[in-house]
Amino acid sequence: MDKRAARQLGIKRRNALSAFQKKAYDQRIFSKVIQELSGAKAISIYVSKKEEVDTHRIIEYCFEKGIAVYVPRVKEASLELIRIDCFEALKEGTFGVFEPIGFETIDFKALDKIFVPVVAYDAMFHRVGYGKGYYDSILGQFENKIGLAYTCQEVESIEIDSWDITLDEMIHE
Repeated sequence: MDKRAARQLGIKRRNALSAFQKKAYDQRIFSKVIQELSGAKAISIYVSKKEEVDTHRIIEYCFEKGIAVYVPRVKEASLELIRIDCFEALKEGTFGVFEPIGFETIDFKALDKIFVPVVAYDAMFHRVGYGKGYYDSILGQFENKIGLAYTCQEVESIEIDSWDITLDEMIHE
């Protein structure tokens, strides 16, 4: 399936989830993610929009456990990762996504894991995001690349390009 079709299908299926389903699925995903965080000292994670897998609870968990949280911010055609210590350290940025207002960056190699948003994915862990390529510009520098999505967003296969970075793992409900 080409990326555009996969993106449209993933969004359609995700948006079809009821509020009850989404809440239940987010709880299951949260439980799986906190198992992944065992021993982690620093992670990168996106701040979810309403329709995405909820990351707010995951971020709060990290704050409580002393795990450093780095959130992406658009910088030109790429992303930089900035540390946050509270949700007040965010402002609405590019595409209505909440981004950090601070400046403390990190060497990507010092991160234990990076959790990325997924619009659609396949069994080979190929992912489609929103189509701007921001994550692909940095994902090649990470070893623990984990996508967060719902199973309804899985498609049979996604045609990939040479610049597309395959994830190491997918977490879904």
